Amino acid sequence: MSGMISQFITEAAGIAVLPPIDNNYTTGGGDVAVGACVVIAPKGPVGKVITATADNWEDLLGRPLPMNQGTKAEGLRQLKDALDDLQYCHVIRVVADDARYPSIALPTVAEGAAVKSSHAYGTSLSLANGHWLAVYPVDGDPSTKRRMVISDVDSTTERFTLSFQEQISGEWQSIQGESYVVGVSVDDVDDSGLTAYLPNVLEERASRFRAEIATTMDFSVVKGSEEVFEGGTNGGDPTLDNWKTAWDLLKTDDIDFNLCFAAGNYDPSAIAHMITIADGRLAQFRFDVPPWLTEVAAKQWLADANLESYQASCFHYPYKATDEWYGGKSVWGLSGAATAAKAKCFATPTGHAAVKGAHFSAAGEKRGTVNRRGIEPLHLTGKLQPTELVKARINPVAKGKMINDCLNIWHKNNYLRFEHTTAILNDLCHEFLQAAAVVQFEPDGFVLENLQELADKICKKRYEAGAFVEPRNPNKDGKNPYRITLKQVEIDYWHIEVAYAQTGVARRIAIQPRLMA
Repeated sequence: MSGMISQFITEAAGIAVLPPIDNNYTTGGGDVAVGACVVIAPKGPVGKVITATADNWEDLLGRPLPMNQGTKAEGLRQLKDALDDLQYCHVIRVVADDARYPSIALPTVAEGAAVKSSHAYGTSLSLANGHWLAVYPVDGDPSTKRRMVISDVDSTTERFTLSFQEQISGEWQSIQGESYVVGVSVDDVDDSGLTAYLPNVLEERASRFRAEIATTMDFSVVKGSEEVFEGGTNGGDPTLDNWKTAWDLLKTDDIDFNLCFAAGNYDPSAIAHMITIADGRLAQFRFDVPPWLTEVAAKQWLADANLESYQASCFHYPYKATDEWYGGKSVWGLSGAATAAKAKCFATPTGHAAVKGAHFSAAGEKRGTVNRRGIEPLHLTGKLQPTELVKARINPVAKGKMINDCLNIWHKNNYLRFEHTTAILNDLCHEFLQAAAVVQFEPDGFVLENLQELADKICKKRYEAGAFVEPRNPNKDGKNPYRITLKQVEIDYWHIEVAYAQTGVARRIAIQPRLMA
């Protein structure tokens, strides 16, 4: 048999293969623990989402700033803490309005001097008349110790070597992977059939730099040169609006995350904005009371901040620890480490491969340990009673080594005050969103059959994994661990209610000695 095979039946004689019927819909899957945060960093693309891992975050964003820079030095330290257990983290680099990236433009006349400029982030660079090449960094590095080198100019092949160097300890050294043999013709290709056109080479090979070339030029203008970048700067301190704009980039549905954290920002207005985004993303959020405060002052700080959300948890870490980058002892907050603790929960085996450990609490000896050394307390006075910390909804850290509570900044005395309640809720809702997407825009019969089945699978596996339990009040709620009610409200509107009994957490334990005769 040859030719095209019909996939539908007509009146003509013949045999057709109909499209397969597959109603085996599933939900779940995907990454287990993904974070999101905004940081101040020495380098890194601005206005873009940077996906950082435990292996590459320092290459992408640079070394943490020294602690004499104040709270701006915290972001990368907290990111590192979080990446101890996150699979990866979506990071936004925030800069002030006066931050600039540099460029070098080479003239078309031999005796002309290179033009060195600086530009605000978010503005595009255009090649000025009288110049054949403009080169600029795109990795967010101010590049004050970098230079561009043109060498091995070959007028026969009309190729040259473009490389970039960095000054380290007073010596110019090649930047690894930043040397290219390139041409200036759009149609130029190398022996492997790959483009040799300079702008395309830099872009396709993920260079730290980009280039603009004149549309018409003579190769004779290309000369060997060494030019140092000038004018790049990270600017001053970002404003509240800068922070809000950076966090707003995390609203996009192009990325997914289930955990986010403040990463050393202690501005209550900024934190309130972060919480708004966490609420909208159904993603748990962790932040710190300033760690340099006593517990008494921390309670007042949080009260003055007037924050409330069952998506948000607050931590106080009044301890200093060994600074692995600069030596000595430094002070930085716990939101990153607390995020890592929840990532450990998600990764904890549940007995059901399709259910993450959202129902485990991010506290205690198994999951709440703090990965720091040389821990010392900052204060010996200004302490609060444990019940006062609970009322304030501040999660303390026992001896600076173990997260010792699991509360949200939710002041109503219901289950939503517990962080594992929110984690279960978020995980469940995200999977129900997947189920709803399967049946959206389908007719009634398809919706009724498939949504009911998918919903039952979603809940049943959570019962098998221990996230759902039998109701504690069977007279009111019955004996089933979950109940799904599916109802068509209007011709185009379906409503699904999922009632469930979640597992508890042994947050308080009483030991009762009894003396026998």
